[in-house]
Amino acid sequence: MRIDEYQTLALTTKNTQLSSHFRVIAAFIEKARPEDPQIEGDHYMDFLAKIQFQQMAVTGKGGEMGELLDLLADHSPHSIPDKFKSELGDMCWYTATCANAFGFLLSEVLGVSTFSDFHARMPKIMRGDATYYERKLAGEVGKFIDYMKKVWFHDHPVDLTVVKSKLEIIACQLRDYAWVSGGHLLEDVARGNIEKLKKRYPKGFEAARSINRVEETV
Repeated sequence: MRIDEYQTLALTTKNTQLSSHFRVIAAFIEKARPEDPQIEGDHYMDFLAKIQFQQMAVTGKGGEMGELLDLLADHSPHSIPDKFKSELGDMCWYTATCANAFGFLLSEVLGVSTFSDFHARMPKIMRGDATYYERKLAGEVGKFIDYMKKVWFHDHPVDLTVVKSKLEIIACQLRDYAWVSGGHLLEDVARGNIEKLKKRYPKGFEAARSINRVEETV
């Protein structure tokens, strides 16, 4: 599968919209805010929507990492292969969504056009301890969230080159972890994620389906 094909499928299968609550808040800010010469009024909602999309993607990435770690506190990847692969798929989706939120094609982030090429770039010598890769993945996700926290809330400048590099590192750690922990190819993980989302949201993302979704049990 071509990487950008996956990114397109991922975003069209679960295309979240600007939330109604956020629209109310944004409309209030639009009326109350002083004129900002850098952002014209007509583009202000688009600007806020872009920031919310970035925050959804980045915080979602952190949430999925937390779910994965919580799952692995009581189970090994080999004891729950399908559930484990499904959680990896969610991590893959948020990687593609983060890339999109910051204006990148996923192939630009990964530096290759297909998953097979990306897998071929995996280190020839891998550590056999899956826990090492699990912790590396969690650490890189945490550092990415911390970087964006400083951009959004501490007035740090955003460097898209840094964002791109951090997303590439996360994707590499996800690829390596999937392979070492369960022998999963990232392409298979990505395909499984698309199939799961098509079943969950057959008509595209719907808030009601998300709110009323019954969580899978192990």
